[in-house]
Amino acid sequence: MTKEKQQVTPVRNFNMNDYQKNDETAKGLATTHEQVSDLYKEGEVVPSKYEETLPRNSFNKTK
Repeated sequence: MTKEKQQVTPVRNFNMNDYQKNDETAKGLATTHEQVSDLYKEGEVVPSKYEETLPRNSFNKTK
């Protein structure tokens, strides 16, 4: 097989059962999943350079 055709595939993805498993990979996947889930739910407020151009009130649309 040539290098162009070789593909790296993940050995394992997160599974909900990883929370109950006791091996290192499962613990790592469960911890990472929890962290990403928390950040996704919490959201991250990052100021945008376009902040002032975003409409904030749909009733005050400019024509």
